[in-house]
Amino acid sequence: MQYADSPSALRVRISVPTWPATICLLAGTGLLAVGWSHEGVARGLCGLYGLALLDVGLLDCVVAVHGARPLSTATLRGIAGALRELGAELSGSFRLCFRGRGDVLWLVALTALGVVVRADALNQPMAYDEAYTFLNFVNPGFPELFNYPLPNNHVLHTILVCLSTLCFGSSPVAIRLPAFLAGVATVPLTFWLCRMLLAGRSGYLATTVVSIGAAYLILYSAMARGYSLLTSLTLVLAIVGLCVVKRPTWTGCAVLSLIGALGMLTIPTMLFALAGLYLWLGALLWIERGSLHRVLTGLLAPCALMTALLSIALYTPSIAQSGGARSIIANSFVRPLPWAEFSSQLVPHVQSAAVQFAWNLPKAARALCAPLVLIGMLAAARQRNWAAALLAPSMLAGGAAVLLSKQSIPFHRTWLYLIPFTAIAADIGLSYAMRAVPSRVQWLLPAFLLVLGLRGAARMIADDTIASGADFPEAAQIVRDLKAVMRPGDLVHVALPIDWSTYFYMWYYGLPAPFGSGDPPHDEFFIVEKRSYAIGALTDRPVTVIAERGGGLLYRLDPTACDASTEDAASPDGAAR
Repeated sequence: MQYADSPSALRVRISVPTWPATICLLAGTGLLAVGWSHEGVARGLCGLYGLALLDVGLLDCVVAVHGARPLSTATLRGIAGALRELGAELSGSFRLCFRGRGDVLWLVALTALGVVVRADALNQPMAYDEAYTFLNFVNPGFPELFNYPLPNNHVLHTILVCLSTLCFGSSPVAIRLPAFLAGVATVPLTFWLCRMLLAGRSGYLATTVVSIGAAYLILYSAMARGYSLLTSLTLVLAIVGLCVVKRPTWTGCAVLSLIGALGMLTIPTMLFALAGLYLWLGALLWIERGSLHRVLTGLLAPCALMTALLSIALYTPSIAQSGGARSIIANSFVRPLPWAEFSSQLVPHVQSAAVQFAWNLPKAARALCAPLVLIGMLAAARQRNWAAALLAPSMLAGGAAVLLSKQSIPFHRTWLYLIPFTAIAADIGLSYAMRAVPSRVQWLLPAFLLVLGLRGAARMIADDTIASGADFPEAAQIVRDLKAVMRPGDLVHVALPIDWSTYFYMWYYGLPAPFGSGDPPHDEFFIVEKRSYAIGALTDRPVTVIAERGGGLLYRLDPTACDASTEDAASPDGAAR
């Protein structure tokens, strides 16, 4: 039976399964059988993925497109060939990044500096969000890995933390290892993207900024959150996109969509970066081909559709475990605000985010950033280097479009991925400006930046810059003091924002449950961090200080207060109360 006017179009027919279709059918049947023997979430997930595999296998048996079956050997060979071509294009572009051995050594040196400053920050005290994520989603294991009651759970990063802790134990360093590796990867990725945009002597400034200049970026490279992973995936997407846009294919679109979907699985705010990057790639293809129809059908529509489908498929376990998608797409942190409230917060949000991103950057670097970006855009446009000229405007326009459509104010760290792209835009401006300098002295720029990087890294480590912003720097010490006096059945009082940091170290050092099991508790302890709150926020009863560590204080309820409360409870008046 044929529902087409042309023999080369879509055909519906029944055929013998190919070996890939047979694998899909067997795997789908196996998952259905496994799901049938389980209960709850496991049954639902196995059933959903099993049915999906069966659908794919059956589709291959009845549908042919342009004379080829979706899972035929010829189709798979074509996909493999397209992937090889894309891989060759990427490897070739990476090799062309280096003009000589000097570039290789320079990049290795800057990457090593980035490793050193991030490794030094790995020992900073556990912060609220990373402690909450570990104790609530990683430590309980499957299926809590996929639970998404709040945006704290960056699912892909949580899975990687689980694998890291299974291999290396549950120390803070092991918990932060995935974020650390992703943060280190941003250094060579930034250099690579710069050289793809502007061959020659570009990349020096941007790589230095990403390696040791942007303290806010380094902070999240040493914190067990998904932001550094999202940033590195955004850079990878830009690099792969530049190769795909030269010769758009469905396979290339699928690769872009997979990277985008992995970013969405890390944090749904990847949507901001996706909008900017897809806008940029679409503009480049439109300039090259001059056909909006080709741009939409050959790149943007396939990428948008496949990214959405892959994101839904990857989030299916979270949707099942969380009882629906509402907590992912409609939680209190992403609900739209009334326009008047949203617009009044918009400018202060942008200003405070800019202040955060400029943290620890020299004043000269902050002052030169905007002029260099403008110079780069104008010079690139004059040279008809549209990839370099349109990158910064596209990233800003795409992110702004999503922000205005969502009409809610995100966390400042949502925009972390913009730091490398801002540095790249400024780097392009500096690279064009350096063309006026004689070539024989242009080597002074990377040498100067390397010296500046060494000085900056030494100062950052000496000043303990990253750890200075910790929620509760004395958490580990206070908990060790608590361990010396706490018994099972004791009650520990602690408040935001230091509660989950405290709970993590209590778990880490093997203390009893902090919520007490006695009635009344044997002893009551109070933990205070001076910058956050005073003891009066926890109790108005008499207490005794038993340990003080910097800004951290450990109190115990005065025994006389315990006796008085017990007598009160035993008296007739106390019983009436």
